[in-house]
Amino acid sequence: MIYLKRNNSIKYTQELEEKNIKIELQNKAFQEQTEHLENVNNVKDKLFSIVSHDLKDSLSSINGFIDLLKDGSLSREEFDNLIPELSENANSASLLLFNLLNWSKSQMQSLEPKPSLFDIQEVFQASIYLL
Repeated sequence: MIYLKRNNSIKYTQELEEKNIKIELQNKAFQEQTEHLENVNNVKDKLFSIVSHDLKDSLSSINGFIDLLKDGSLSREEFDNLIPELSENANSASLLLFNLLNWSKSQMQSLEPKPSLFDIQEVFQASIYLL
């Protein structure tokens, strides 16, 4: 009887140790997932900060020119000369916002990639022009 009790006790202890090991592995996996999610969240926060700053700059520039025109500090002719720059700022802000919306949509859905051919030269020229 003592032998059976001891065997049961040993078996029970081994089962508990196995369960503890499984729980420790699960905890480690949860910890790794938590760290990964925190890193992803930090990257997202940095991205939004950069995009917000760029949007703010473009919109502030446009508002500044419009305020100068309203105040009479800028003649209509001077304003007309600045229209291409204002248009470029508006287009940049619009493109940035469009890309941000597409990125956020891709984060909320599991989108399938749809590779397509494009002219890389156009991308480089647009980037150089922006800079």
